[in-house]
Amino acid sequence: RDQPRSRGLGDVYKRQVLDGLELAVTEKKQDPRVIHTKYRLQQALIQLLQNKDVKRVTVRELCETAQVHRSTFYMHYQDVYDLLEQVEQNTFDEIQRLAFREQHSSNTVTTLMQYIQEQADLFQVLFRYFNSSSVQTFMQLLRNYFLDIWREEWNIQDPRALNYRYVWIGSGIIGVIQDWLQAACQDPPELVAGILWDMIRSAAGGAVKTDAVRIGPP
Repeated sequence: RDQPRSRGLGDVYKRQVLDGLELAVTEKKQDPRVIHTKYRLQQALIQLLQNKDVKRVTVRELCETAQVHRSTFYMHYQDVYDLLEQVEQNTFDEIQRLAFREQHSSNTVTTLMQYIQEQADLFQVLFRYFNSSSVQTFMQLLRNYFLDIWREEWNIQDPRALNYRYVWIGSGIIGVIQDWLQAACQDPPELVAGILWDMIRSAAGGAVKTDAVRIGPP
């Protein structure tokens, strides 16, 4: 059961509120002991992934690190990949709750960067490789959010102009975040957020000119 396999994101369940070991509304009746066990397993996985790829992490090693019995692990997860998928999903659910439901403004980016700094160990693992599933999922969240901004607030309607702008800005944002994480988040999140917001605004610069020059046949 420890053999690695390729999978997509698992079923959605809400992120645990780790401070008080409480759950969001959908799971608030769950046994606190279960919540604590899942938290220990998730933290153990993050710790192990600091030094090795997920395909090299075994259930046995994970349970030893978390001090949880293997039988308990299999009560909650199918394998290590299932655990990682749920960690990813919880993380991106929390990003949507904290940042991407706010009004379109620089405050959104500031909230996002503050959360990434708070969970730096987790994001260093999730964003280790540019083509990882975590990065691609995050870029899709960015795409949905920023395309709405550019359409509604900056009146960019040409789908090709939208797509090219997103490819450029999405890759740039990921690169900045990865570089910031590698530098142990030494710069304040508010400073990095301000730089990113300037990049996002610059992606809309010259929108009227770009939309006026059609690329190929209409």
